Amino acid sequence: MKSNSSIKNMLLVVSLVLVVSISAFAITAESADAKVVEGKDVGDTFSFAAGSGKVVHNPGQDVCTYNTDSKVTLTLTVVTIPSDYNKGWDDVGTLTVTAIEFSANSDLIYIPAYIIDKQGSDIGIFKVTSISDSVKSEINEKTISIVLPQALKSESFGKSVTVVKEGSYTDTMGNVVHYSIDETGSAYMNGYGAYSLYSSAEAADYRYCEQGTVTKVDYAPGQKTYDTKMSQWAKNDLTSCDSWVCGLSWGDMIGTVLTYEVEFVGKGVTYSVDSLKCATNAVVSIKDNVLTVNSFTVTATPAHEEDILQGWSIADGDKITSDMEISANYESTASDNSGIYNAILVIIVAVIAAAIILHVIYHKKK
Repeated sequence: MKSNSSIKNMLLVVSLVLVVSISAFAITAESADAKVVEGKDVGDTFSFAAGSGKVVHNPGQDVCTYNTDSKVTLTLTVVTIPSDYNKGWDDVGTLTVTAIEFSANSDLIYIPAYIIDKQGSDIGIFKVTSISDSVKSEINEKTISIVLPQALKSESFGKSVTVVKEGSYTDTMGNVVHYSIDETGSAYMNGYGAYSLYSSAEAADYRYCEQGTVTKVDYAPGQKTYDTKMSQWAKNDLTSCDSWVCGLSWGDMIGTVLTYEVEFVGKGVTYSVDSLKCATNAVVSIKDNVLTVNSFTVTATPAHEEDILQGWSIADGDKITSDMEISANYESTASDNSGIYNAILVIIVAVIAAAIILHVIYHKKK
């Protein structure tokens, strides 16, 4: 029989083994948790540069270059992080603009809507949601233009600062296309110290693009239509804005705009416009027979004034998600007398038939 001291020694060894095992498990679990949010942490920063420039629309690709010394560099600080770097647009971190640096000839500030951070095969998305008071004070000291994302649309600036609400591009036929800026572009950090607009040319994602609604076209002589797709390699209709460029190591296409075609259809209804180009995040508002999309108001007029509107094929508050057709549905109240005429005809025929039958019966009795 083993002595008490031997038993005690054995229990001590077992306890030590258990402690080491539990510690190893805890370290492993902690490492696994840390790997989930590998990438930016709270307090880390992104650096983003943008400014005015010029764009050359070459076949298949737009080439952008800065105007001399016009660059503006922003520092964006991480406020919150995504719970997982691969959950996409349903789980995003947040950023605030905490510092700004001007070049000698800075004349334009461009604040992106999102920063997409690529760490190896992991991607985390961060939304720009605020701007610090110190940065606003520095901006207000300048005579400068600024392009804001939706999240900062309510921000106000000094009298010397112009908030840019419209962009434009010159298409391949010389037409100048103007559009309202519904959302600024996103900067996609490609993991190599610079950023590009897309994760891949084959699967361009519209959420990486500046989005807007075409408001006016200055047609070149002899032109009646405009070109929306000058970047032929892209999945969607894309082209770069002529007003600004950006890039940490080279001028890139952050000004690229994407719009979708919305057509108004339906029998017996006339619309104030046949179609319009609209951003994918444009919200529709409807009141009676009037439909509003961003800066466009579309009215629907039925063939007969007395026709009653039953509704639109899209609901108030819906968003435009792709090329689509929209219709206003009216119920006709025009009187249709054909049923009455048919009923009268049936009655007349029945009366004549009854008269003939009575006539036959009468003569048989005779």
